Amino acid sequence: MVRIFETSTGLPAVVVPVMGSSAEETIAAITRAVAAGPDAIEWRLDSLVDPSGAHNAEGALDLLPAVIDAAAGVRVLATFRSKAEGGPGDLSDDAYGALLRTLSTSGLIHAIDVELSRPQQAISDAVTIARAAGVAVIGSSHHFDRTPSAAELDEIFAALAGRRSNVLKVATMPHDISDVWLLLAAARRAQVAHQGQRVSVLPIAMGALGVITRIAGESFGSPATFGAVGEGSAPGQIEVSALRAQMSAFHASLMDQPS
Repeated sequence: MVRIFETSTGLPAVVVPVMGSSAEETIAAITRAVAAGPDAIEWRLDSLVDPSGAHNAEGALDLLPAVIDAAAGVRVLATFRSKAEGGPGDLSDDAYGALLRTLSTSGLIHAIDVELSRPQQAISDAVTIARAAGVAVIGSSHHFDRTPSAAELDEIFAALAGRRSNVLKVATMPHDISDVWLLLAAARRAQVAHQGQRVSVLPIAMGALGVITRIAGESFGSPATFGAVGEGSAPGQIEVSALRAQMSAFHASLMDQPS
């Protein structure tokens, strides 16, 4: 288990995404998130913009110490979600890699999100630096409009592992309940295929059909789940207190079953 997702209960960590277009909005959102009691915060750097409305990666780096102060000891995952992965971010590949390298050497964060849609040469140095610094690498691949085929999912998980990710995160949009089982089956194959690499597999099916993947991750080895405080960052995220209650009820049901 990577440190950012370790919990005292052994249940998957509850991570709250935080977005803010200004410094003030960001700090206020983090304060609200911390009050909800998450295990970690995902700070979405792509949401910060300058007065002209352009994405402000440099301003986000300047804001990082204040973000950590506001997090009040809660672990922080730093994410810049690009347009290719369903977010608003528009950094070039070189600027994206530079951002990840700076975050990894800051000594302030616990993990970085590294998108599979970015070319290997753009992120390779950042991954090496992060791992040497003890910063977890959450390799991610997002598909907001569909669920890839079984063969595609196997390739995606393998590619994330091949990039030396500590966590293989794949988020898909199901259009039928069979799409959810397709993702979970691929996640299980990835667990078996990469069990010698000490990686965690984090499958998320978005929307109402995929809620089970957010609640029942304990049963299939997921290290974390993403919950909402206010408006969520992706379809299907559950408010934190309700999410914890449902996860606890699921855990109790598992414990009541004969071995």
